[in-house]
Amino acid sequence: MGICRERRHEPTATAGWGYWTKTSNPSTPVDMEGIPVTDANFEIPLYPGWNQIGHPFNGNVPWGNVSIRKDGVTRTLLQATGDGWVNQWLYAFIGGGYDIRDAATGVLSPKLGYWFRVNQPGATLIIPKP
Repeated sequence: MGICRERRHEPTATAGWGYWTKTSNPSTPVDMEGIPVTDANFEIPLYPGWNQIGHPFNGNVPWGNVSIRKDGVTRTLLQATGDGWVNQWLYAFIGGGYDIRDAATGVLSPKLGYWFRVNQPGATLIIPKP
């Protein structure tokens, strides 16, 4: 199921959340503000179903370098996938279509939102600082 909420007039972004922005005019600028993330790792609570996440850092992070914690146990993305906690695929909407990224070659890029599928409750995504 995951979390998806419609929010109107939210000028401050929350680190780690993914956002869709729709305007009545495609040339309308969208200004967002946020607090820079400086932690060594950034944690995002996950929910069963589709989660829309955002990359909280200013540099690229290989998708295969993230880890998942559940019930006090931390696994690599591929281990968590093998345990059935999550799916390894990451979906970014770019240029009118989805760019599908996997653990082997995918990269989290700044200023992009992603869809990520979670299979079990109680998981947390851990993104290392670039």
